[in-house]
Amino acid sequence: MTGHNVALERFQIVAGALLQRNKLFINYHGRGNDESSQREISPRRLTNYRDNRYLDAWCHSHSRNALRIPYSDPRELVMDILKHGAEVEVIAPEELRREMAECLRQGAAKYTARKMKT
Repeated sequence: MTGHNVALERFQIVAGALLQRNKLFINYHGRGNDESSQREISPRRLTNYRDNRYLDAWCHSHSRNALRIPYSDPRELVMDILKHGAEVEVIAPEELRREMAECLRQGAAKYTARKMKT
């Protein structure tokens, strides 16, 4: 079976579970700690971001819900987050949360620093 066929088969399984609201049992590999574990998840949505697909799911094994998106340049991520305005809040990492808060403070200052003509 070629890599494309395997990817298509996995996509069909995930999409089917998403549409039918079924749980999935997956092997998860954490890049941060280089450890693997088995997880029980409930798919919530598939997201396409920069030509990659990401699964947003509730992890029953670890009771958390988070969408993790890898990035190489923090400024790029900040700009992507800012596109969502007040609809999004950065929870972690703390450094990114502080950077977002400072960027938003500077932006808000531009609107409050000078009087607008009416």
